Amino acid sequence: MPNYPHIEDYYARRRELVEFGGSDNELNIRPAFQNCLDAYCREHRERLVLIPELKTAGNVVPDGTAKDTLRMVRGYWEAKDSHDDLDAEIQAKFNRGYPKDNIVFEDSETVVLVQNGDVALRVDMSRPGELHWLIRRFLDYELPSIEEFRQAQAQAQFKADLPAVLENLRQSVAASEEGNADYRVKAAEFLGLWRRSIGPGVSEADVREMLLQHVLTKDIFHRVFDEDQFHK
Repeated sequence: MPNYPHIEDYYARRRELVEFGGSDNELNIRPAFQNCLDAYCREHRERLVLIPELKTAGNVVPDGTAKDTLRMVRGYWEAKDSHDDLDAEIQAKFNRGYPKDNIVFEDSETVVLVQNGDVALRVDMSRPGELHWLIRRFLDYELPSIEEFRQAQAQAQFKADLPAVLENLRQSVAASEEGNADYRVKAAEFLGLWRRSIGPGVSEADVREMLLQHVLTKDIFHRVFDEDQFHK
């Protein structure tokens, strides 16, 4: 059977808080799930941290906010009382301006994951495997702002790396021209095809530049056309 140590710890801690605190209301047992979520955050591949009661841009204060090492928000958690109507409490929070992009609501019996304004999962918290899956899905989700940030980083890194990549490619082509007989045959055939199709003014340097462009744009063509026959 799969083992879910953080969830087992949550069950034990919740029982302890009810036994010694004499109540199963939200304020008494909330630390149990907070510790569970924080444990999942800290072992996440991006090392997230759950920060309690952090005010959001909408001037509301969820019980917990998951953030990454760049201090960017990854999701929210809100605990409710099991004696209340969870769905009604969720709607009341949204009416107050709580974020809807990635937030978990739980009342120690049922947990609801809302992503992009819709209910993504609803799980009975007594089922450890399903609870584990919901928490992982919650923490793995990336808000649009995170995705945009990553794309901007990737573009900036590509621009920074491009001169070195081009230089390495030029060196590889030069080495093939020098010591690869098969390459020289194919390059000559391609040059002949170009001169017949375009004109006699096409040079070996033109063929070399076309090769470099094809190497650099292979992944782009594959993603756009979802097949690489054109590129080949």
